[in-house]
Amino acid sequence: GSIQEPGNGWDRRVQQDPEAMKEFVRLNIPGGRFGTAPEIAHMVVFLASQRASFITGQTLYVDGGKSIGAGI
Repeated sequence: GSIQEPGNGWDRRVQQDPEAMKEFVRLNIPGGRFGTAPEIAHMVVFLASQRASFITGQTLYVDGGKSIGAGI
C-alpha cells in the first residue's frame, strides 16, 4: 500500500503539495489516508505468529483498499 513515514517519498509529496495529495488520497485510497509502518508491522507479526499457522499461499493487501481500484 501507500505508506507515509517521515522523510519517505509520500511524506515529501505531502509536504510539497498537501492539497494535491489530499486529492490523490481521495481518488485512490478508499480508506481515506496513507498507511503507516506500524500497520504493516502488525500484519508481519501476525503472519509470523502461531495464530497464522494455518495460513498458506495468500496475498494479503494492506493498502486501505487501494488495490480495489487497480483491478486486483
